[in-house]
Amino acid sequence: MKICRFSVGSSAAQRDGLGAVLGVVQGAQVVDVSAVLDMLAPQTYPLPRHDLFIEALPQLRNALEAEASRGPRYALTDVKLLSPIANPGKIIGAPINYHAHAQESKADQGIAHGRTVTTIGDWGLFLKAGTSLIGVGDDIVLRFPERRNDHEVELGVVIGKECKQVHAADAMDRIAGYTIALDMTLRGPEFQCFRKSIDTYSVLG
Repeated sequence: MKICRFSVGSSAAQRDGLGAVLGVVQGAQVVDVSAVLDMLAPQTYPLPRHDLFIEALPQLRNALEAEASRGPRYALTDVKLLSPIANPGKIIGAPINYHAHAQESKADQGIAHGRTVTTIGDWGLFLKAGTSLIGVGDDIVLRFPERRNDHEVELGVVIGKECKQVHAADAMDRIAGYTIALDMTLRGPEFQCFRKSIDTYSVLG
């Protein structure tokens, strides 16, 4: 099942992310399945630091499938696709995560900037700010256009349950789904959490 969030209506509403609708993509159409959100438990302030829909996805799957057979339909070309995750608690990046990129980074000082490029085991992970998150229907806005900005396509893994120190054998039970991601990167000497956290530099969908 291909789940999305989208907006319809005025260009102003689309630009501001207002009127976001939950959808299921079927071919060249998207079906409005927002009715299932009424099944979520009501929340009071302060809201939890994660996407409530993603957390409840296993319990909502049957309702999603039923609503996808009868909900209002739109052509994909007539909607604006937003990030499929509304408010992730964390956006975690994995640097130097395949051999070819490690070799490319070693050979290009425009990427390495004097850093010693080794392996992900040495570098660990990094965080991207939640404010950098956009969907494929949004515009990427370069913060420092005079500097080198790269785009890196990634596989996004959506973690559906709060967890830590999970054994490899249990990891798949924590995954809600997958999405294509675009990791925008400002090249330079700064830490990754700065260079990759600029507004609009985390594209999902």
